[in-house]
Amino acid sequence: MIRRSTPSLAIAALFCLASGCSGDSASPGVELVPCKGRVLVDDQPLAEATVALKPAFDWPDPKLPHPHATTDKNGLFVLGTFSDDDGAPAGTYQVSVTLPSTEGLASISDPIGKTYADPASSGLKITVAADTAELPDLKLKGRKLRLPAQAKGSKR
Repeated sequence: MIRRSTPSLAIAALFCLASGCSGDSASPGVELVPCKGRVLVDDQPLAEATVALKPAFDWPDPKLPHPHATTDKNGLFVLGTFSDDDGAPAGTYQVSVTLPSTEGLASISDPIGKTYADPASSGLKITVAADTAELPDLKLKGRKLRLPAQAKGSKR
């Protein structure tokens, strides 16, 4: 007895192969350059930060993901576009750097806040070239925390 789902499975498999889910995660025609970099805040490594790149050039397909990475405890990252660490297409990018969302007292220890969250206003840019293996350090300035002024008139 032949099941009716067999043709459906065959069609789904063909669609999957044609659309690029065959195990090769890179889209045809998109060459990736393996590259790595480092994020520093006031010359100290920034751990667990998300580095996201926004192309400053015509992106080949709006459905394609943008390059991104997460820093390790030494502030080091390796860019990935379709999967972790597979690289980025050559070009110039605006960059955002963010830390995981924190609330309450934990947010006080966030050294960068939202300063670098928007790639258009972060002031950070990098260029990936065909021969790029290591990117220049992304040097961030830490935010200065302002503590509430002691109430006037109180004596200790």
